[in-house]
Amino acid sequence: MSSNPSSLPNLLVFPEDRQLTRISNWAIFCDHLKSVAHPTGLLGYLDGTILSPTSPPPATGPINALSVPPAPITPVPTSINSRSPSIEEWELRDGHLAGIIYQNIKDPRSIRVTEDMSSNAMWMRLTAKYKTNLAATQALAKEQLQQFKYVPRMQFEDYFKQLEALRKAANDIGCSVQDEDLCTRFLTSLTSNYLWILQTHGA
Repeated sequence: MSSNPSSLPNLLVFPEDRQLTRISNWAIFCDHLKSVAHPTGLLGYLDGTILSPTSPPPATGPINALSVPPAPITPVPTSINSRSPSIEEWELRDGHLAGIIYQNIKDPRSIRVTEDMSSNAMWMRLTAKYKTNLAATQALAKEQLQQFKYVPRMQFEDYFKQLEALRKAANDIGCSVQDEDLCTRFLTSLTSNYLWILQTHGA
């Protein structure tokens, strides 16, 4: 990535598992997008804190044919994270980030995200659709994890594979399930036939 404070990042295509497909990978997409926008100075365009500047009003008053027109003002380039970009800079930077968002949504039109939207408008549309439902989805994932119990005669390897898959699915949507949580879930699901495991490792 260039160290030039006025340079824009490349139009990135995220890895397949970080492109937005559904609510199950919203948290991953969200984190990855912010990790691109923040270090490149574009986060203010995403969250709407860097606003589009207004056009200067046209000159008014009588025109004197003998008067010398004022010299055009050459705009001074600003850094990407500047809070006062020119109109041209704002449109270029916002359009660049909007392009990154748009091309990393698998089916943008199905969620009413269009190419002509600003990056903040896209972000607001996405958060309105996914963030509201995320808490319920996380609660469901945690409940599925809690209800998954070890069944007698089940191979331990198979049990832990399924438990790990449930943990990954939960963490992919923003939960934080640690190894200690999996261990507790396993130990508390054992029957008295496996008392020796409980005595050895402690529930």
